[in-house]
Amino acid sequence: MVMNVLQSPSRPGVGKISGFFWRKPGLGLFLLLLGPLMWFGIVYFGSLLTLLWQGFYTFDDFTMSVTPELTLANIRALFNPANYDIILRTLTMAVAVTIA
Repeated sequence: MVMNVLQSPSRPGVGKISGFFWRKPGLGLFLLLLGPLMWFGIVYFGSLLTLLWQGFYTFDDFTMSVTPELTLANIRALFNPANYDIILRTLTMAVAVTIA
């Protein structure tokens, strides 16, 4: 009894690409992680850098508005004696959460 098996025609370049990624699995992993890591970098670190940049803006007490004139007054205001308790509680809570 003779059985004829018909093979479906494959696309010409798929075997080469599949073989390339089979021989270099690290490259495939890198390409799979590249998109999410770029998204993480742009959204997360971009937001943090934007927040840091806006910390240098000037706050006008008279008009209660923020103007994009760069100054270190906001950073200096963090180290007033009134803020030491807040900074200490924040750091204590961060250490407690990290240890637990």
